[in-house]
Amino acid sequence: MIQELTKATEHMHDFHLVFQPQYKLDIHAIAGVEALIRWKHPGKGWISPEQFIPVAERSGLIGRIGLWVMQEASRQFAAWRRAGISLRVSVNVSPEQLKDDGFVSSVQTVLRESGMESDCLTLELTEGAPLYQSPDAVARLHRLRDLGCSIAIDDFGTGYSSLKYLLDIPVQYVKLDRFFIQHLGHHTRSEAIVRSVIGLAGQLEFQVIAEGVESYDTIVHLAELGCHEIQGYYISPPVEAQHIPEIMARYPVSKTT
Repeated sequence: MIQELTKATEHMHDFHLVFQPQYKLDIHAIAGVEALIRWKHPGKGWISPEQFIPVAERSGLIGRIGLWVMQEASRQFAAWRRAGISLRVSVNVSPEQLKDDGFVSSVQTVLRESGMESDCLTLELTEGAPLYQSPDAVARLHRLRDLGCSIAIDDFGTGYSSLKYLLDIPVQYVKLDRFFIQHLGHHTRSEAIVRSVIGLAGQLEFQVIAEGVESYDTIVHLAELGCHEIQGYYISPPVEAQHIPEIMARYPVSKTT
């Protein structure tokens, strides 16, 4: 797959973005969207990010792909802004990208060229978390926070996730993994974990986004527990950019992001 992926990154024409809304519970509004990359191989059709992102990380292609995602997401943000829509946009950042001395400068360039305000960009830290223990990587995250960007920990509670991150990294959002959310009401330990993370958020002043929300009952339950935002198929699956205004028409526009 490396050769095929390398060829695809030469022009990036086979990649495109979809966006999944993030819904803010206290004001019943869409607060932002997560940008998600898709790859349509000319011969094999759609290839899952779970398949090609690890290959991109191992082969050194993730920097090129990640920069393209950020550029396209910021351009789409600008297009929505011209249409009168203001949303926080989240992009996933691989720990491999944070190894790059020029990563912070690249983010600055993307923001400047698109006209996107830094506080409208959230960087979601993906798996491979031991690399975030690197002093250089942590320093870059602090520089990005100083620029005004928000930092989110994705899939919190699984993999390499650690409470120590909440001390080392300037976190604004923690995204609770769908495993815990889908077991709410059926697994007492899952509920205890969700309740504990939300309680910790209140003490440490960060926001909790629940992933994988697929039912109204789950929304009610999360609201009762004090969760801040939700993301999942109940609100909307990932969609093409042109469908976001249609989805937002169902809800009031968030003025607090």
